Amino acid sequence: MLSSLVIVAVILYFGAAFAYATFISAREWSTLRYLSHYGELVDAKITDLIADKSGRGTSYYIEYEYFDGGNFHHGKQLISRKHYKQFQHQDYVTVRFALTKPNWSRLGKSDFDNTARNMYSYAAFAGCLFFPPFILLWVVSLISTYRYLSARRGEKKK
Repeated sequence: MLSSLVIVAVILYFGAAFAYATFISAREWSTLRYLSHYGELVDAKITDLIADKSGRGTSYYIEYEYFDGGNFHHGKQLISRKHYKQFQHQDYVTVRFALTKPNWSRLGKSDFDNTARNMYSYAAFAGCLFFPPFILLWVVSLISTYRYLSARRGEKKK
């Protein structure tokens, strides 16, 4: 009895982890696709570089601030170790942001970094191999994020 409960708990744990990775992967793909079509490029100032050490290793983040012509916005993004070492505090990077949702942004042009998208995509792919209905979760997440970003697109277009 106890061993079957442990098996169920392990399956639920990994199922939840793969579902989360599937959702995040779809959100990242959708965001990057939207920004590549409708995003605006601006220069952003790096406000912080973070090396977050945990039991699973080190995750690297960049925080930046940019001006959209009317307001300042802040962004934070998971980046690769290579980019982390390349950037310095107060440097400028190119950012692509959504006109309809200015707080949605990602590094752009030569500063582009897809670490978050790739990391979660590998886990989502593995989850979809073992549990094919996750493909449906991925598609629904992809469409809903894209629709969220697309809302009111025409109102703020220059």
